[in-house]
Amino acid sequence: HALVGDLEAAPNFHSALGRFRVNELELARHHKVGRTVAHDVLVQAQSIGLVAKDDRLRWYVVPLDEKRVCDLYDLRELLEPHALASSVGRVPPRLLAAMTKRLETALAGYPKVSATEMDGLEHALHVTCIEHCENREVIEALKRTRCIFITAKHMLGSQLSYPVNEPFMADHLEIARAMAAGDAETVADGMLMHLKSPRPQVLDRLE
Repeated sequence: HALVGDLEAAPNFHSALGRFRVNELELARHHKVGRTVAHDVLVQAQSIGLVAKDDRLRWYVVPLDEKRVCDLYDLRELLEPHALASSVGRVPPRLLAAMTKRLETALAGYPKVSATEMDGLEHALHVTCIEHCENREVIEALKRTRCIFITAKHMLGSQLSYPVNEPFMADHLEIARAMAAGDAETVADGMLMHLKSPRPQVLDRLE
């Protein structure tokens, strides 16, 4: 539904400029949906760190400034390598094989890769694979960092050109192959190195 896309793109662009109110009733009216539907979509956006409620229970866009980007990457560096390593042996081999094939195809065709496919490749490793981690508290904590993916999804290929060098697929491919080989240590080390490189680029996008 267009409402879901709007509740990704609009807060994402506004978040770089500061804190803004979101009117649930006007949102429902604008998209010609019920108030319950608008509320449910806002709750979904809240779970991935795009919006939140203030002390008076009013929705607002959570600012995504330099401090928050760095805090989110600190959180990811602490949790994602462990979470992904602990999912080794739990992710179905067919899923890893399909992800590997998609990465190889995209890497060979870059930069002629759609924004939707780029987002799907990010989601496959950082969300789908990590969902197989047994520690549900870690998974819930990492959901708050997904607003960073939204920034790339709605900016690269539209607001901003793709980088000259592909931004993540080679790293993903190396990690996927280590997961298929059952090498949890290489997976953890690879994920940590992978997370350390994009922070400056994300800050540049916000600029």
